[in-house]
Amino acid sequence: MTQPERTHAHLTHGSHRPELEDQLVGNEAGLRNLIRACERALEDGDCQAIDLGEFSGVVKKESSWFTEQHHDTGSSWGCYLALALGAGALVLMGMGALQVFHWLMD
Repeated sequence: MTQPERTHAHLTHGSHRPELEDQLVGNEAGLRNLIRACERALEDGDCQAIDLGEFSGVVKKESSWFTEQHHDTGSSWGCYLALALGAGALVLMGMGALQVFHWLMD
């Protein structure tokens, strides 16, 4: 006897297809997992343990959270680091160009 093939849960955002943009898309197993995750988040505040495809979990926030400004400090540090590395590279290239100029003048 062969066992029935287990259906994998699939859940994704539809932004890669124009007709599904701004929608959650999933098969039956994925959508049922989403329902369970939402119910658990309503009870416990969040749910990180259920297979939700591309998503890692569901989190419940108070209504005021959606009107507050949220700052992502991680991206700011990334910009500063990229700026510092770029400036350092320009300084090194300038020093190298000066050295080549001095060699050519001797």
